Amino acid sequence: MPQVTKIENAAFIITVDADRRIVKNGSLLIEDDRITQVAKSDDLRNTPSDQIIDATDMVITPGFLNGHMHISYAHATR
Repeated sequence: MPQVTKIENAAFIITVDADRRIVKNGSLLIEDDRITQVAKSDDLRNTPSDQIIDATDMVITPGFLNGHMHISYAHATR
C-alpha cells in the first residue's frame, strides 16, 4: 500500500500542466513520491490519507530548477 500524504487548504496551487491551471483553495495528494491529484480542497476533503499537512495561506509551486550552464566555464574547477 502506498504512503498517502495530503497537503490541504493552500491559497494557490500553481501547476505546469497543459492548461496552466492555478487552483485557488487547493489540495494535493502525494502517493509515495508522486503527486497523483490536484483539486479544490472541498473535492479532496474526505479522501483518506496517512499524513495531512495544513498549507493554509501558502502557495504550492513546482520544484523549479535552474539547470543552465556556461559552456565556457566547463574547464574551471573549484
